[in-house]
Amino acid sequence: MTVVAPALIAMWFAADKRGAPMGIWALWVPLGSTIMFLAAPPLVTYWNWQGVWWLGCFFAMAAWLLYYFFIKTPPRPSHVAGHSSSPERPTSSDLRRVLRHGDLWLMSFVFCCFNYVFIAFITWTPTFLNALHGISLARASLLIAILTILTMVSLPISGWVSDRTGSRKLVCVVPMILLMPLFGAVLYVSKGGFLPLVICTGFVSGFVPTGVFSASVEIVKDERLAGMAMAVILIGQNTGMLLGPLSFGWIVGGAGGWQTAFWMLVPVCAFGAIAGWMIKIR
Repeated sequence: MTVVAPALIAMWFAADKRGAPMGIWALWVPLGSTIMFLAAPPLVTYWNWQGVWWLGCFFAMAAWLLYYFFIKTPPRPSHVAGHSSSPERPTSSDLRRVLRHGDLWLMSFVFCCFNYVFIAFITWTPTFLNALHGISLARASLLIAILTILTMVSLPISGWVSDRTGSRKLVCVVPMILLMPLFGAVLYVSKGGFLPLVICTGFVSGFVPTGVFSASVEIVKDERLAGMAMAVILIGQNTGMLLGPLSFGWIVGGAGGWQTAFWMLVPVCAFGAIAGWMIKIR
């Protein structure tokens, strides 16, 4: 999904109009997360853990049917005005050119850092609220669902902002900077103050994926290579999603505890912001 969809968007939309559709498409991650955060507790109550897996099976089948019957590719990528795309298929030399592109790997690292902190946060925060504040896991999951809802709200807005300002870099870098104090504040807010913190974190987080997806296609400067570019970005995304929750849980269970684990997210955001600023993009 992450490889194919941006490639299709790159075929249909010119570079200066691509931020908004990328923002709309990026809703798929927080929307799916929100549905599961809300649906998982009652599913487990009535059908045990198998109910969660069957719901995932249903959604996978529905996605396949929707894609097969409704998604059509344009006849030729070159139909997008103002682009240097050609109808020729990418070659092995094109693949080597993509894999040697330093800015693309830097963008992949930015997305790795973002997914590291974001997935770690939404994975472990319900347990943190339950263990330290006595909030039930069902209510804690609801709070994280609110976070993902705010992320959904900000995704289309971030695409519009990116297109209006003409900058992909600011949409990637500024939110990473803003997330640093938000993650640090988790340990110091009261039970009542956690909702505003969740709202701010969710809204700010929605800007980064839109900037990354939009910039990645532009970095390689050829819409034919959009799928390859997104594959590189996907390496960073999945690395962050793998390492974030694992290392966070390891620190919580070790000598560091919750305080060290949450503060660990701050320098990771800083590394992502620095890498994003180094990338040669508009």
